[in-house]
Amino acid sequence: EPALAVAAPIWTPGAAAGGEEFLLSPGTLTRLGTLKLVVPLTVAEATAAAVFRDIALIVFAAAAIVIGLVMLLLRGVLAPVRDMMSGIARIAAGRYDVSVPARTRDELGDLARSVNAMSLELARTTVSKEYVESVLENMFDLLLVTDVEGRIRTLNHAAAEALGDGKLIGRPIGSLF
Repeated sequence: EPALAVAAPIWTPGAAAGGEEFLLSPGTLTRLGTLKLVVPLTVAEATAAAVFRDIALIVFAAAAIVIGLVMLLLRGVLAPVRDMMSGIARIAAGRYDVSVPARTRDELGDLARSVNAMSLELARTTVSKEYVESVLENMFDLLLVTDVEGRIRTLNHAAAEALGDGKLIGRPIGSLF
């Protein structure tokens, strides 16, 4: 069984023949014997283990509480960011009627208001691809679209009727003149 043992010499003052001199005393001391104290450590070790267990439980509980609070805080902070990302994705897909909620008066709120203003401006000034294609397809003038190398990529209905649709795509525009 583990134990704590302490041994201490017992001295008595006096001038005895063959006595040992104590280095810091003014005279000669006689050693009477040694006092040994032994205390079992079982109780101390059990107490130390209980204290360690209690401290570990407190640390783990505090860590769990802190992690929970951080998760709630992040959830509250990230919710407006998720809403903004969702709104921006819808705007990018061509839905300009989207409004991102601006719940706060901080930088995120300013950003949400700016995204809303951009969406309104895009809705006011942007026409759909289908509208432009419809206008180009139904116009009476011939329209040929070429790539940077001068090859015909697309043409409208009037150009197809006048020049022949299937044979022009991919040809150089210079071959028509």
